[in-house]
Amino acid sequence: MIFKMAFLNLFRHRTRTFLSLLTIAGAVAATVIFRGYSHNVLYKLRIHGAENQYGHIQIADKRLWAPANERIKDRLFSLSDEMKEKIFSRPDLVSASPRLSVDGLLTYDDEQFGVRLIGFDPKLEKTFTSTVTLVEGDFISETDENGVLIGAGVQSRLGVKIGDTVSVVAQTADGMINAAEMNVRGVFKTAIAEIDNQVAFIPLRLAQTLLETSGVELWILRLKNIEMASVAKDVLTREVSMLQPELAVKTWRDLAITYNKTKDFFEVQNAIVQTILATLTILAVFNSMGMTVYERTGEIGTLRSLGSRRSEITFLFLLEAVDLAVLGSLAGVVLSFVVASTINAAKLTTALPGASGEVLIEVDVIISAIVVSVSMAVVATLIGTLIPAINASRMKVIEALRRNI
Repeated sequence: MIFKMAFLNLFRHRTRTFLSLLTIAGAVAATVIFRGYSHNVLYKLRIHGAENQYGHIQIADKRLWAPANERIKDRLFSLSDEMKEKIFSRPDLVSASPRLSVDGLLTYDDEQFGVRLIGFDPKLEKTFTSTVTLVEGDFISETDENGVLIGAGVQSRLGVKIGDTVSVVAQTADGMINAAEMNVRGVFKTAIAEIDNQVAFIPLRLAQTLLETSGVELWILRLKNIEMASVAKDVLTREVSMLQPELAVKTWRDLAITYNKTKDFFEVQNAIVQTILATLTILAVFNSMGMTVYERTGEIGTLRSLGSRRSEITFLFLLEAVDLAVLGSLAGVVLSFVVASTINAAKLTTALPGASGEVLIEVDVIISAIVVSVSMAVVATLIGTLIPAINASRMKVIEALRRNI
């Protein structure tokens, strides 16, 4: 009976109840939208960071990530046959391939531009064609010895076309000057401006020739699922420590500075937004319930005179708050789906730090955001109701009954 009474009481002052429901629904929808947007941005950064920049796991000499400025030759290494066997026998492995980067001066006609040439093995790096978007031309083939795949920003700076010959001047691992000529095979683009404007890909053998070395700078591993990276790192770290202790293993998450900073930023932003929304909800419900208690003083006196205990009066108002929170949350969830669908359909774009172009604004409606927003709404509504409910239960019966006269 008390549950039915609590529910029906909500409709005694429909305008006030509607405004409270609107506040709760808005808070829930806003929380879902903010969290859904941040989730989508982090997902894109995670995919671009793991696939385009770092791979899922990297294995390299510890000095590569050390703060000291080591010489190039001190950071190079060769993976032992035993370690290769451990890596390639992993059931979760999609590809494992070496890379070697060379900082050089790229020249075409009278234009010169400093770039980072990344040497990779087209035969071993099976997923390379899916990690970058080819704007024009072709990818470097397994038999190509002097081809180069340049970023869209590099092409714009130098003014080169497919088939043009460019020259590169670089230092060898011993500090000597070396040079080579390369044919432009294709132009690529990623979502990261730093890569598009400063990077070019060349065959690993050409990079080793420029540095006059047989070593590599790191090995990149890509797994069947990005979520496997953490577990795989623990296993590989143990194997590396036994076979080649001078090496270290890192996941994409250890290396993705932009992703980590963005994640921290969104966590703080979402916490601030939720605090503001929760505070507004508490104040709105407190005001609404305070007015309700004042108007129902006579009713409260009647209930107390008929034997209702103080705890039952408090419980009645808290039940009304729960019903209010549930209805408001349901409306908020529906509203969040509508708003998210509208935003996604509008195809709006924005500029993100480090992005090479406009990024599509999209909102993911995720279960965790709904759970957090609904929990916030229920707790905030109960907090806003608690003081008025306690005040109602503490009314003196005689003074409350006078309101009925």
